[in-house]
Amino acid sequence: MSAATLTTPLHTGTMPARRKFTIIPRLDENPKLVAQAQTAAGKLVVIAMAACLLSWRSPKPIGFLAAVALVTFLPAYRRMVLAAASLYWILTSGLFRPDVIGQVAAEAGIHVPHPAVWILSGLGCVSLVFGLGGLWIRKHGGGIVGRRPVLCLGILFCAALGIAGTSAAPAAVRIGCWALAAPLSGFFWILAYALRDCQRKPVGAYGIGSMLATLWTGTSSPTPMLKGPSHALKVEAVDATAFAVAQLKGVKLLTWTMLLVLIFVSIQFIVSRAGIPTLEDAIDRNLTGSIPVWLCWASLTGSFLLLVIKITIYGHTIVGGLRLFGFKVLRNTYAPFRSRTIAEFWNRFYFYFKELLVDHFYYPVYLRYFKGSPRLRTVFATFAAACFGNAFYHFGRDVNYVAQLGLWRALMGFQVYLFYAFLLAAGISISQLRGKRRQASWFRTEVLSRVTIVLFYCLVNIFNDERRTVSLGAHFAFLFRLFGL
Repeated sequence: MSAATLTTPLHTGTMPARRKFTIIPRLDENPKLVAQAQTAAGKLVVIAMAACLLSWRSPKPIGFLAAVALVTFLPAYRRMVLAAASLYWILTSGLFRPDVIGQVAAEAGIHVPHPAVWILSGLGCVSLVFGLGGLWIRKHGGGIVGRRPVLCLGILFCAALGIAGTSAAPAAVRIGCWALAAPLSGFFWILAYALRDCQRKPVGAYGIGSMLATLWTGTSSPTPMLKGPSHALKVEAVDATAFAVAQLKGVKLLTWTMLLVLIFVSIQFIVSRAGIPTLEDAIDRNLTGSIPVWLCWASLTGSFLLLVIKITIYGHTIVGGLRLFGFKVLRNTYAPFRSRTIAEFWNRFYFYFKELLVDHFYYPVYLRYFKGSPRLRTVFATFAAACFGNAFYHFGRDVNYVAQLGLWRALMGFQVYLFYAFLLAAGISISQLRGKRRQASWFRTEVLSRVTIVLFYCLVNIFNDERRTVSLGAHFAFLFRLFGL
């Protein structure tokens, strides 16, 4: 059993003889448009279209558009522009978690007049960790840090968070650990990819700057869509034609994103007017009184559909922006409802999160353990990624719950999401072990398999609750209610 199921980026098949109809024209496949996009007038049109297509975002991405303009008209200085812009993006991304540190410090009686102090301290801590880690890897490549930098980074983060989240430690020690753990929670995976690249060759400032372009939206998601400096430099356009093609693909993807935003708002409006609660509200209402079965199903399916569209919009926006910078990156979400297996849906739904888990959990386990038993090897590696890695990612990301509830209560409240991760890993493992089935009827292949996949993810999504105050029993009660129990 190979690892191909988890590592194939997109479903590829035989190219059709006839071109399929597309809602958004294939701008990047038109030679005249590609040539026009390389002229000064064409570049202005591309930037103007990008500004219009991103007008729905708040606040307006003025800094991003300025960086795109500089990169477009001064391609020789692209890496320099991205390196400079990246400093602004990391300071405004919120990934240093100044709110968490400020809350903990205020509770300890330490009042800082300006939150920028915590941002600068976070920048210093992250830079220090990366600098010392990269230096150690180059000087002592054969040691544990050089061989397993991500593991050592995880141990450092867990130790800092463990001390920060316990009341037994003195206040000054806890705040010091929070000053390290909070920014690491936001930049953990960016550091993990960068340190992993340090194992192969020295990482330059331009490579770091290019990788950090994934933060251009100002969102606080720690999932990088450029997997390290080496990947960023690998997928950048190398000539004017490739740059124009990448930008046209970015415009095309942002156009599709605008349509998805309209669809998302329309579905939200219909759901609201119909009185259908969100999944979280339906779970809470089921505890306080009887809720009709049909309303439970409507809430479940509506929430799942909105979740898929929301993740698609989020990923398309970031990838579209990266393509405007000249990066030839794959989509984050690609036609998930075309999937014929549970594993394929997971691959298509949130590609870069799946890649993160595969790179840092699946492969390290798959290449080390149970080499004599291929099936057990696949299952064990899948649980390491989709269960343990998934849980570690989300618990480490949401350190605000540790600050609010304390380490123990935050861990106990995490049982719902941990159960979700277990179900997800079990479903993906079974899907991988089954592998490709023999050719079945059209109805079974095109209809029944897809309905089964969507039903599985809808039911599993009941436990995809990142709150820490709702019990596992409440989610089971909602699950039973779906079937009238």
